Amino acid sequence: MAVGTYPLDNESPVFTSCPANQSITLAANRSTTIVTWSATASDNSGMTPTITCTNTSGSTFGIGTTEIICSTVDQYQNMEFCYFEIELLGEHIN
Repeated sequence: MAVGTYPLDNESPVFTSCPANQSITLAANRSTTIVTWSATASDNSGMTPTITCTNTSGSTFGIGTTEIICSTVDQYQNMEFCYFEIELLGEHIN
């Protein structure tokens, strides 16, 4: 390989852990809660790819269902996605 040239990486990173769907029943008189999760990914380059989700772990969620989309990207801008849902059950307090 010539000096200053690098192999082309066209392989997307892989989610080694995509969170499972979560269904949470809220305690009485609660309409929100904080939800946490963890997503991990690896890449064939050996570098740790960046992971970004539409909501961050530790966000506050209200009653209903929210789809979370996470993407992972490597240094060559190859991307992969994972999807899961957070469902909060309970009575809506006005």
